[in-house]
Amino acid sequence: MKSEISQRLLAQEAGLSPAAVNNLLRHGAWPINPDHRRRLESALSARGIVIPAEAGIQSVPKIPKSEIRNPKSKIPKESPMPLDPSDLRHFGLARNPFSAARVNSEAAVLPPDEHSGAVQRIKEAAAHGEFIILVGPQGTGKTTALDAAEDQLARDDRYKIIRILNPQTERLRYGPIIQAIGLNLGTVYNGFNYDRTLHQAREILIRKPDLRPVIIIDDCHALASQTLYAVKRLWDNVKYGYRHLFAIVLIAQDSIQTRIDNLREVGTHADLYNIWGLRNPDEVQAYITKKLKALKAENVFDAGAAETIWRCEQNGKTTRGWIPPRHLNKLCCDALHTAAELGAPSVTGDIIEHLYAKS
Repeated sequence: MKSEISQRLLAQEAGLSPAAVNNLLRHGAWPINPDHRRRLESALSARGIVIPAEAGIQSVPKIPKSEIRNPKSKIPKESPMPLDPSDLRHFGLARNPFSAARVNSEAAVLPPDEHSGAVQRIKEAAAHGEFIILVGPQGTGKTTALDAAEDQLARDDRYKIIRILNPQTERLRYGPIIQAIGLNLGTVYNGFNYDRTLHQAREILIRKPDLRPVIIIDDCHALASQTLYAVKRLWDNVKYGYRHLFAIVLIAQDSIQTRIDNLREVGTHADLYNIWGLRNPDEVQAYITKKLKALKAENVFDAGAAETIWRCEQNGKTTRGWIPPRHLNKLCCDALHTAAELGAPSVTGDIIEHLYAKS
């Protein structure tokens, strides 16, 4: 079936995604939705394109059951693999939908309410000078939510983002935090005299009541208890009347919970916001759909694929009751690559089971 028009133009005329047209042209697979099929047939007829009678819904290559040795085995938790250009062309994708690269802050936020709620909670803390700690296991999207909130706050001139990196070679101490505050607010002492730096920072913020400094520290589970306590004292002491002049946002893995319980003053004043992974098949489906929707390629994954992912994960050796988004990105990239190698028009449950069997 040949045509002089591009797949993208044909998709626009039919009101469908380029991936739907690509599946028909490359695999002879019509859209499953009857309304989508009618729209595509109408667009083709308007262009005088004849569809061969044998071009019907094509079945996905069936993976022999003998190859599915053990669906309970787990796939290694690695970073998402890059898709080959041939894989992207196979599905009509402009880029890897499951890449770690983020197009914008809105696309980065995950579907579950707790992730979008985390972004909103960070923004509220920044507006009111609160002290909050985002807590959750590794790979659950804490930093993603933080980056999305920071991107949105940076568009507002009222907020001054002071993001302090936690060094990998040694624990972050109180001194560099004060120095970062001094440098960002333009104090004379620039953090070399802690008390004078904070006093001058307070005077600057009192003169500029609309300025909202937001101190952000990632990987706070590695901070010394003494530094955590000092950060809390910083937030509690630098205020004007009852108004706290700094907002503080800490990001930490769930291992910090025990330490916070022991540091009663920190646990009493800090608001903990727990963030988890994808906790049921519907959230897995929503996550995959949102990633693909940005490229108008929702039909690249069959509806049953998310259910199979959840079932294989829960039958695994380390059942957690949730799936880290980072792990799901890796799995989806592997699935797209495998489907392209098999010549399948979409990722099915059989392909997912095949991946778990191989791992």
